[in-house]
Amino acid sequence: SAIYGQAPILLNNSRSLLPEVKDELKRLGAAKVIIIGGTIAISPNVENAIISLGIDTERIAGQTRVETNLRIVEKLDSVEGVFVASARSFPDALASAPIAAANNWAIVLTEQNNISAEALNYLKGKKTVILGGSVVVSDSIKNQLVQQNGTQNVVRLAGSNRYETLASILWYFKDQMKSDTINIATGANFPDALTAAPLSIQNKA
Repeated sequence: SAIYGQAPILLNNSRSLLPEVKDELKRLGAAKVIIIGGTIAISPNVENAIISLGIDTERIAGQTRVETNLRIVEKLDSVEGVFVASARSFPDALASAPIAAANNWAIVLTEQNNISAEALNYLKGKKTVILGGSVVVSDSIKNQLVQQNGTQNVVRLAGSNRYETLASILWYFKDQMKSDTINIATGANFPDALTAAPLSIQNKA
């Protein structure tokens, strides 16, 4: 959302434009909506309903969540570094989102034991921080990144659970976090922290 002027994130189901989302689009006076994910995630019916409101749409999508993620990071200008997080477990990627946006970092998703050649190519030569332990991002992937980027450019930040991993991330980036504001959301589900990411960016939280 940072590259689109700290655009808010609205959640919708796959089938039809929710009345509350429609009302919020009108309240915001939105001129453009970026749809994230393919037609299984957000159907053409939803997109057409948005278009009927006189709003332009653009869809960013791949065949899988990992490919969609790469289509997103391709939109970023040259980045200072990249977080590598699990594509199957949401907390680590969400924990890094405000820090990534504030410091011009990208977030690349990976399967536990397999990172795509396209992702490896994107990560080449970049400072890389792996989020979470080997249960979510394997040592094999870390070793591939070290071999490609060098030991000095690859760090793993992990704790015994999602909350300790978050603490590890916050401490590692404490010098880059200048805000007196902290946003707190549940760690048991993803929507609240996800939709609060633009707020965190705006408040430098």
